[in-house]
Amino acid sequence: MAPFTFTLFAPYNKQAAIRLKNASVRMFGADILMEKDESDGYFRATVDLADGIFHYQFKIQTKSWFEQEPEPALPNYDDDEYIAMTQEEKQEKTEAYTKLIDEIRERNRQRESEATFTEIWYTFVDPYATDVDERGSDDAHKAVGILTVKNGKRIIDEYEWKYDSCYLPPDEELVIYEIHVGDFSGGDNDPNARGQFKNVKEKIDYLKELGVNAIELMPIKEYPGNHSWGYVFVVLISL
Repeated sequence: MAPFTFTLFAPYNKQAAIRLKNASVRMFGADILMEKDESDGYFRATVDLADGIFHYQFKIQTKSWFEQEPEPALPNYDDDEYIAMTQEEKQEKTEAYTKLIDEIRERNRQRESEATFTEIWYTFVDPYATDVDERGSDDAHKAVGILTVKNGKRIIDEYEWKYDSCYLPPDEELVIYEIHVGDFSGGDNDPNARGQFKNVKEKIDYLKELGVNAIELMPIKEYPGNHSWGYVFVVLISL
């Protein structure tokens, strides 16, 4: 076990917490409250972690016109109580959730007309996460940050740039090939792998044969979905 300190800059918020779980565990446990340092505006929480892969999210208490709708909890299919439920009982549970959502939305319409604020907890992914799973986890329904611990240390890929002396052709001789790393391939029937920098490297000779002498990378930041090509990124540091 080794101590890890999570930090969140939120100077105008009253409370913050972290949701943390082992990636192999289905559900998040209890939220861990973070302590605020009024002198610098940071919330901090130190947690002892064993080696492994962890999912985490931050939560802040903030003011909003709207009452946050509860996220639909996935049923725990291994739970004895769920297994024992009849189809009618499961249907009743679904209808109760739908009724709750309708009531919240009606209250929100009223708050909007009266401009009434309420305190809510808002959950989000760490903006400084170095690895993100946009699919979330079983009960997250939102992106989660990924923390990998090995031998008591956080594992982050580090690369030292070595090629500042690389020759660049004059502007009038440049033949630039713009690449989206996630999609770059020779076509739909290309048997070769795609989606990683090493896959692009494997095709450098092919690009040279085309007469290309420079590569321009499209955005490489983590982004939601599969259609924005990274131009609508959400996490600045995660590749």
